[in-house]
Amino acid sequence: MASRRQLQHLRGQRRDSATIELIRSVQDPELARAFTLIMSLPRGISADELQAKGPQYVEAANLIGLRFEMLAVLVYRGAIGFHVAEDLTQGGVVAIWARLEQTAMHTRKTQSRPPAHELHRDWEPGKDLRQ
Repeated sequence: MASRRQLQHLRGQRRDSATIELIRSVQDPELARAFTLIMSLPRGISADELQAKGPQYVEAANLIGLRFEMLAVLVYRGAIGFHVAEDLTQGGVVAIWARLEQTAMHTRKTQSRPPAHELHRDWEPGKDLRQ
């Protein structure tokens, strides 16, 4: 029984550590600049239009994409809760997606990568698909 409590305690500590790191990541000045830059774009901007804006916009989109993908992996693996991620991004994921969806779809098409929602269609918050 003590081993089970210890394991639960360690998992809780791991979740807390991941949450603290996530908060640091979200508060990063580089991410804040990238977010501001991408939010200045019109919704539904095409990949070509994004490229035409210049390398700083492409780099900002890539940085945000990578950060949100890392966040998704942490949620998927159970390191942080779905609702914690949702609370910390405060709708930012949806706002960024509205601007970069066309670019993301173009990338998936050119790289032959199926969307994550197709690969993990059965996933639900709190459910571990690795089992």
